[in-house]
Amino acid sequence: MNSPDFPAAVLFDHDGPLVNSEPQWAVAKRAVAGRYGVGWSTEDDLATLGRTVPTSARLMVERGAEGTVEAITAELGREVAASLTGEVPFLPGMRDLLTELERAGIPGAVVTNALTVVAEGTASGAPEVLRVVVSQEDVEHAKPHPEPYLLAARRLDGGRQYFGRAYDFGFSKSAEDAFRHWPHDEVLGDAVRVVRAFRPDV
Repeated sequence: MNSPDFPAAVLFDHDGPLVNSEPQWAVAKRAVAGRYGVGWSTEDDLATLGRTVPTSARLMVERGAEGTVEAITAELGREVAASLTGEVPFLPGMRDLLTELERAGIPGAVVTNALTVVAEGTASGAPEVLRVVVSQEDVEHAKPHPEPYLLAARRLDGGRQYFGRAYDFGFSKSAEDAFRHWPHDEVLGDAVRVVRAFRPDV
């Protein structure tokens, strides 16, 4: 859509807006923790809610599970993916919204801290709209950091985006103040490398 009244794209979180797989995650965490001989409680569910799957796996390892964080993470993902086979359980009203987006030609993406295998299963329920999946496995910094959202946007629009080391530290009054926070040579080098590589017309 070219109309300013419509968004160019819509980025969806996975659990909450699209589906509610938290019950499946809770069951999976108990099952996997049990296989490794460690406990898992409702308090653990709440403590890891919205966090990355490796966070739960790491907690199991810290409690004595004889496995790696990577292996337990993969096992949790397989457990949940297997429980979500069949028709995607979109939350009430979401199927209608996705249909409206499809009719309007507005693409969407799933941006999530869940695993790719789980999010791709959800996206398969509306492939005409949910064209991109970005999970915590795709980025260095998971949600709520902006990196996964920016990556999803660039995968949708095909643009290239580069990140430097100049982070947002708050208000500053001068370049000297900024460079007390930013490494001057590294920040300058980040910009110079991109300009030399693409030689934009300026």
